[in-house]
Amino acid sequence: MAAQGHVIDHDVLSRVIAVESLKGGVGKTTIVANVGGYFALAGARVLMVDLDPQGNLEDDLGYAGDGRNDEGESLAKALMFGGTVHAITGVRPNLDVWAGGGALHNVTAALSSEMGRNPAAAKLALARILAPVAGDYDFIFLDCPPGDGVLQLAALSAARWVLVPSRTDMSSIKGVAKVAERIDQVLDVNRVIDLLGVVLTDVGTATARKDGTVVIRNAEKDARHALDEMFGVGDDDGIGRDIVFHRTVRHSEAVASQARNAGLLAYELDERAKEETKAGIAWWKIRSGELKNKQLTSSTAGSVADDLQAIAQEINDRLVDAETTTELEGAHA
Repeated sequence: MAAQGHVIDHDVLSRVIAVESLKGGVGKTTIVANVGGYFALAGARVLMVDLDPQGNLEDDLGYAGDGRNDEGESLAKALMFGGTVHAITGVRPNLDVWAGGGALHNVTAALSSEMGRNPAAAKLALARILAPVAGDYDFIFLDCPPGDGVLQLAALSAARWVLVPSRTDMSSIKGVAKVAERIDQVLDVNRVIDLLGVVLTDVGTATARKDGTVVIRNAEKDARHALDEMFGVGDDDGIGRDIVFHRTVRHSEAVASQARNAGLLAYELDERAKEETKAGIAWWKIRSGELKNKQLTSSTAGSVADDLQAIAQEINDRLVDAETTTELEGAHA
């Protein structure tokens, strides 16, 4: 890696949000794609950075076949040597992407080597290339890989905020604590990083009974209690933010599968479902053979879309509250 300066003006990175978890399958990419998609739909300028060598964001947003999708090569070169990333612009109106993919495996080796010689430079590899373009966007979302330590450190070193998706099982909850530990590892280069909150995902909605006792939904309650214990009972960050987001993202395997297969966001899948209804495409037509090889869009797409829109609104509310508090503190300093 070429020698680079270690000083980054994190003020220009104040709207960089790392969506981070050390576990896979907890909804990181779903949240990045859909929450960022809602902000873009509302008129905000959004950049999504796919730091995962698996490059799953391309499936959620449907740009896998775009000729500009280089599977992370441009991003990898910039992380290793500096320079400009070739964004895929206009993936949606107001929404650009720095594509990830297999080329990022090379970054892992390069940054790991640099970490031994110059850890600050290795950690700031992403911040260094984001800083020149951050002013072009209202929000920058980092889709972090689950198992790659050096890429996670690079993401956290560039982020002002960390959003942690987690399922409600205790293994996932313990993973949240490990994210907090990883945040501590970048405080030498990023003193302003803070936890925006934890979003509970894949939450069940049905009611089940065991020995006559309702047990479903207890998982969510137990997860909230465990996270309160982890960060301090009733704890917030001093500006009225609970650690756990009020809204959750419900479980729907059908919606997740259909959205990714079609390259559609949840609200777009819901729009497709509504169009099917208008067109008279109904289950009985499929069952009768009138419409063959047709998969009816899940009726729960709208509910999942509502969950994700509510998460986007809560993110915005938390950011506005935090920034307002910071401004007031500055005015009274």
